[in-house]
Amino acid sequence: ALQAKAEASIVALRASNPLAQIYWMNVLPRWTNSGGATPVDKANIRTAIAAACTAQGITCWDTFTNPVITPAQTTDGLHLNNSGINALVDFAVARMT
Repeated sequence: ALQAKAEASIVALRASNPLAQIYWMNVLPRWTNSGGATPVDKANIRTAIAAACTAQGITCWDTFTNPVITPAQTTDGLHLNNSGINALVDFAVARMT
């Protein structure tokens, strides 16, 4: 179901922006706290999003295997602090230029 919804979103975005270059950033890592004690597995979500990107022929950035943020760049293991936001922006800009 998630893959189908993701694909539908890509199709709709492509239809409304036919000249756009589309990227999808997969699920960011999540930890049980900002110290990074235990990673929370979201493999089912990552797999569905990656499959949707592949099926629709767009680039999916794997931010779990190639982490963009660290636990210390979150306030609680999930929500980004300023450092995490900056890291995310730097990551995206570097790949789009």
